[in-house]
Amino acid sequence: MTSGTNESLRLEKITFVYEPREDRLLARVLAADGTRSALWVTQRLALRLVGALARHLDEAAAGDEARHQQQLQSFRHQAALLSSQPGPPVDAIDPAGAPLIDTIDVQLFRDQVELQLHLPAQPAVLRLSNDHIRQLLQILFNLFRHAEWPVDAWPAWVRNASGAGDGTSPSSLSSLH
Repeated sequence: MTSGTNESLRLEKITFVYEPREDRLLARVLAADGTRSALWVTQRLALRLVGALARHLDEAAAGDEARHQQQLQSFRHQAALLSSQPGPPVDAIDPAGAPLIDTIDVQLFRDQVELQLHLPAQPAVLRLSNDHIRQLLQILFNLFRHAEWPVDAWPAWVRNASGAGDGTSPSSLSSLH
């Protein structure tokens, strides 16, 4: 996290959309104080985030018996998708002038992560439970498929997911609360 006197803005919700004209992801964020912002996320940064989040979930499952780890991860992923209660996305924001973020710091904890986004005005923080991490991975996977970007970075338990989050409908999961 950046040092300084600025308090971090606490984020409540994030909605990702693929913008074909920019060939980037637009993240619309809603802060706890009601402030809405838009920021651009490149494919490269999204892939780095996916790798860090997937590794975190794999490490959290390290105590599982190795021969069953893949099946347990798949089950946990499906359970997280089924437990999501989609709400309205963050309202559309004009992306003109939206900053391109080049860094997302990830702080890992046993049952959650904290994403620190370096926004121009002040840093912003989004805390995610392991279930929310799985939902975010599925959202990004769906958007990558929609954008026709490579999806080899995702673990098999995400790529092989079926049902509501199978990637056939990119908008089936786009918001994280």
